[in-house]
Amino acid sequence: MTKNRADNKKSPGLLRRVLRAGFGILLGLVCWILIRESLVKRSIAEVRQVVSKQGGRMGSIHIGLASEYAISFQDKQFTSAELSELSVLEKLAKWKTVHVVVYLIDTNITDQDIRQLREQCPQCHFYRNVDEEILFDR
Repeated sequence: MTKNRADNKKSPGLLRRVLRAGFGILLGLVCWILIRESLVKRSIAEVRQVVSKQGGRMGSIHIGLASEYAISFQDKQFTSAELSELSVLEKLAKWKTVHVVVYLIDTNITDQDIRQLREQCPQCHFYRNVDEEILFDR
C-alpha cells in the first residue's frame, strides 16, 4: 500500500514537469517565429526601398511559411552604383523560406554585370530578356 501512495505522489510532479517543459518549448518556438518574422519584414522594407528608388516593381506570393518575391526592372539603364545597391537583395534571399527572383527586361545588363550580381546575391535567381528571348542566369 505504501508503494502505491508513493507512486501516486510522484506522478503529478512528473506530469507538472513535462507540462512545464512542453510549455517552455512552445513559448520558445513562438518567440523564435516572431523574432524571425520581424527580421524578415525589416529585410523586405530595405529591399522595397532600393527597388522603388531604382524604378523597379516588387510583388510577392506567400505559400504557407514560404514566400517568393518577384522583382522586375523594365527599360532601366543601370549605373555601376545602382548595380552594387542591388546587393541588398541578398539580405532577403538569405532566409531559407524566402526566394527572390529578379526579371531584367530591356535593360543594359551585360554578362559581366550578371556575374557581378551573382557574386553579390548568390541566393537570387536572375532572368533577362535579350532579343525577345528569356535567359535564366543562375
